Amino acid sequence: MTFSGIWLWFCLLAIAASIAKVYYIKRIGGGISNLYILFYARLATCLALLPFAASVQLPASPVFWFATCAAVLLTTLAGYVYIEALKRGPLCIVSAVQAAIPVMMVAVIALFWEQYPPAAALFFLFGMAACIGMVFFSRAGGGHAVSDAGAVYLSLLAAALYAVSTVLDKVAVAAVEHGAFNYTLIWNALSAMLLVILLRGRINLPAGGGPRRLLFIVAVSSLAAFLAQQYAVQYSLHMANGVTYVKSMVMLHIVGLMLLGVFVLGERPPRGALTAGLLGVLCAVGLVLFSG
Repeated sequence: MTFSGIWLWFCLLAIAASIAKVYYIKRIGGGISNLYILFYARLATCLALLPFAASVQLPASPVFWFATCAAVLLTTLAGYVYIEALKRGPLCIVSAVQAAIPVMMVAVIALFWEQYPPAAALFFLFGMAACIGMVFFSRAGGGHAVSDAGAVYLSLLAAALYAVSTVLDKVAVAAVEHGAFNYTLIWNALSAMLLVILLRGRINLPAGGGPRRLLFIVAVSSLAAFLAQQYAVQYSLHMANGVTYVKSMVMLHIVGLMLLGVFVLGERPPRGALTAGLLGVLCAVGLVLFSG
């Protein structure tokens, strides 16, 4: 592995954009519906991909369509649940729980495909599971378990849904030729259409300059995070396990979110929960690296 090259710069851009996206979703609070946030984030990506729409080949594989439609439904639900968790709980704890995604991906793949990670990866897997338990049972100053347990449960549910949908991504891409290109465009288009249906066609912008500005930042950040990660993967293909390194690097955005929660938003979570969250992120990065 070499820590040089353009792929690393795209990773850093993806980290910054991911931090901005989640942070400003937290800033929006309850002023805008979760579905509106998801729709405009997806719309930005669809508009960026529009010039390539003519090149899409509609696959005939039923496996592709089943996996794609299931991934669209699960990712939309996961996004809704995660935004709700961000609105209800502290950013530093809710975001840390998302480090459970690779653990759950390993579990799904082992359960349905009987593919198991190397022994070294199991160390990080069990470490991550222990850290999640510590987040739930950490004690605040008054001796009570972390007071935002509801938000933590929602974030954990979102992580599980994201994990399953990510595995479905791989199934869909592998089912057809040029799967990554076709899947990216079709998935984004179907996601946007689903959100329009859920919003019953009411996609007008929210009133007030403040909410609109925050929504615009979230949409642009979502697009930047998506494109930066795609280019990071593209420019890392010359390296062995390049995609694994990209995923591990981008996961570090969770650390940035935790720091923002504590030092910018003034959150004061139980020390045990915060420590467990940071250790959990490191375990998740290790799991991705050793599973690759």
